[in-house]
Amino acid sequence: MNYSDFKGKVALVSGGSRGIGYAIAADLLREGAKVTITGRTAENGEEALGKLRQISPDVAFVKADAVNYDELQNAMQAASVDGGIDLLVSAGAEGPIGPRPFADLTAEEIKAVFTPRFYGRILPVHAAIPYLRARGGAVVMIGTDAARTATPGESLIGAVGATVILMTKALAKEFT
Repeated sequence: MNYSDFKGKVALVSGGSRGIGYAIAADLLREGAKVTITGRTAENGEEALGKLRQISPDVAFVKADAVNYDELQNAMQAASVDGGIDLLVSAGAEGPIGPRPFADLTAEEIKAVFTPRFYGRILPVHAAIPYLRARGGAVVMIGTDAARTATPGESLIGAVGATVILMTKALAKEFT
């Protein structure tokens, strides 16, 4: 990955202790950004932090569940430099329910799909707004290919992903 202008930038990667969030945090560190990652568990966060510090010492971990607004606000404050953040990568959280046919899900499981996959993407963005405005920062929300291609067993995952895509487009207009 080649990011051209990240040297000295302040980035927060929600869900950065694992998966794609972790990979993005590693790339940002390689490009000279100061990175804070969040994750739901201290164990995953500390493990990720140990590996990421081999790339750069400019990394920190804040335990924050992407659907817990108070924890997110604390993470934004901890990550900010001079009251601001240059980049928020909202990688959110994986859901407790993986791909399954819609007919096989219970009503409670249907509801459970939305909380981490949708709110886990948009709540970090909302919590970051004052910090992004302070530095003219940018937002990247990570989605899923199921949002663009109908895949059996991923109807809800795709629906949430499509919602995140539409929200990203709408927020791009609101934030400019």
